[in-house]
Amino acid sequence: MVQRWPGVFIASVPEKKAVGNMTASFVEQRRAALNSFVNKLAQVPALFYSDEVREFLRDSQENFPASLNRLPKQSHGDIISKYQMAFPHLAGKEINT
Repeated sequence: MVQRWPGVFIASVPEKKAVGNMTASFVEQRRAALNSFVNKLAQVPALFYSDEVREFLRDSQENFPASLNRLPKQSHGDIISKYQMAFPHLAGKEINT
């Protein structure tokens, strides 16, 4: 997701574990961490409603990289247009200062 939204902070996806991943305590910890992750995504509506997040929510974690690869490739112009629509309040402002 970071490659498709360069410069936008995207929280880390909570880690999985191969062994002990069905214990009640781990399931609850992971559920809470995933809930926190989704809430952080929701703070940036353009990101939350993006194709990338839709693919994340739809597919299993194992299929997510493949899902992102199926999305259309973005040119620099595509990214700029996406950012202009997503962050209109930043139009014309210098962001490097």
